[in-house]
Amino acid sequence: MLLTGIGLVYFKLGTLDFVQFQLTQLAKTDQILIFGLFFGGFAAKIPLIPLHLWLPEAHVEAPTVGSVFLAAVLLKLGTYGVYRTVFSICDFETLSAIKPIVIPFLLVSLISSSLSAIRQIDIKKIVAYSSVAHMSFSLLGLFSMNQFGIVGFLFLMIAHGLISASMFFAVGMLYDRFHTRNVMYYGGLVQFMPIFSVLYFITIFSNLSMPGTCNFVGELFVLYSVWPMSGIPTIVITLLGLFLVVMFSLILLYRILFYQISSLLATNLIDVTIREFLILGILNLYIIIFGLKPDVLINFLQVANFN
Repeated sequence: MLLTGIGLVYFKLGTLDFVQFQLTQLAKTDQILIFGLFFGGFAAKIPLIPLHLWLPEAHVEAPTVGSVFLAAVLLKLGTYGVYRTVFSICDFETLSAIKPIVIPFLLVSLISSSLSAIRQIDIKKIVAYSSVAHMSFSLLGLFSMNQFGIVGFLFLMIAHGLISASMFFAVGMLYDRFHTRNVMYYGGLVQFMPIFSVLYFITIFSNLSMPGTCNFVGELFVLYSVWPMSGIPTIVITLLGLFLVVMFSLILLYRILFYQISSLLATNLIDVTIREFLILGILNLYIIIFGLKPDVLINFLQVANFN
C-alpha cells in the first residue's frame, strides 16, 4: 500500500519533494486516496489492530537487543511517517473530513490491545500489546490537529521509546536468569533482587503514567487535546483504555515482584550487574527527568513544529 501511495504521489505531483507538497494542492479525492494508502501502510508498521499480529511474534522470536530496538525506534517510523507524509500531503479540510473515521479505529485498537495484554502469559507479548495501546493513544493526539495534541503525540513518542526499551531490557534480564517468559512462573523477586525491583517498579509505574514520569505528561497533553474535539463517549472510551493499561501494568508488577515465590526460581536469584544497572538506571533517569522537567522537551517540540 505504501509503495502504491508513493507512486501515486509521484504520478500526481511529479516529485517526492516535501517542499512541493506544501506548495501544490491536490484534488480532495486524490488526497483521500493517498491518505488511505499511506495510513494503511504505516498502520501495519506502527502497528494498529488488526494489522498487529506480526509484532508479538516478532518480539517473542527476537533477542533482547532486537526487541529494544524494534519497540524504541522502529515502531516510531510508522507514527512519524503518518505525521510527516500524510499531514504534508493532505490539507486541513480533508483531514477533518477523515478524522471521524480514524478516531473510532484508534479507539478500537486501544481497547482491543489492552484487553489482549491482560490475557497474555508471555511477558514479551504483554509488553508488545502495551506498545500497540500506547501507539494508538498517541495518534489520538496527532489527529486532534491542534498544538497541544501534536506536542503530546511527539512527547509520547520519546516517552514510549524510553519506557518500552526499559521494559524489554528488564524482560531480557529475567529471561537470561530463569530461561522463561511465562509470567505464571514468576513471583516474589522483590525479596531477592531489590535493586532490580526498584528499577522495574519505576519502569512499570511510568508505563501506567504515574505523575512524575514522562508518560504522564504526554498523556495529559493528548487528553487535553481530545476533550474539545470529541464528545463524552469518546472521552469515556479513551479513559477506559487507559484504565485497562493500568490494569495489565499492575498485574505484571504484582505477578513478578510481589506474588508468592516460585520453586522454579530457586536458582540464579542474582541481582543486577553493573552493566545492567547502568542501562536500566539511565533509562529510568531520563523517564523521571522528562516527567519532572517536561518543559525541556516541550519547548523544543513547540519551536520545532509551530515557529
